Amino acid sequence: MSGDPNPSIFRVNSAADLDALIGIHVTHEPPEVFWADSNGVFQFMTESEAREAASDPYYQQFLPDVDWTQTEIRKVSVYRPCCSDTAMLWHVIEKASEQYGPLSVAKKQGRWWAGFASGKKMDARTPVVAVCLAALDASGIKVQVDHDRVDAELNRKLATEEKTNAPDSAGFN
Repeated sequence: MSGDPNPSIFRVNSAADLDALIGIHVTHEPPEVFWADSNGVFQFMTESEAREAASDPYYQQFLPDVDWTQTEIRKVSVYRPCCSDTAMLWHVIEKASEQYGPLSVAKKQGRWWAGFASGKKMDARTPVVAVCLAALDASGIKVQVDHDRVDAELNRKLATEEKTNAPDSAGFN
């Protein structure tokens, strides 16, 4: 970052926060953008489409118990999931290695440590998070991570994937 003596520190409370910082500062990829109603049920390609649907009496029948006069339309930006998608993590590693040098990863005393080239080694409970933190640090981005929340979210996603991909009782998916 700049020569600012007090660089900004980004708070990371979810895997989505980490994905967004990686997308913005490491891979430089644009997010998927859509518009959603504040009820969190519907998504639209454009803001005008969302506003039109929210004021349509037919559309309002889908959620009859909602006060549609209080509904807000908000822009949502979603970045590719580097924390839960192995292919995307490799993309992050390739991008960061091109810019900052080779990645080194090690497990010491129950923690994963990762760093690019001779840069600072960042630690986390999982190798994925350690690599993402190392890529951000190499980019000059300082983060404060709530590891408990991020790890819990990633564990829930992993458990859901394992349950979804588990064979049924007959051995078929």
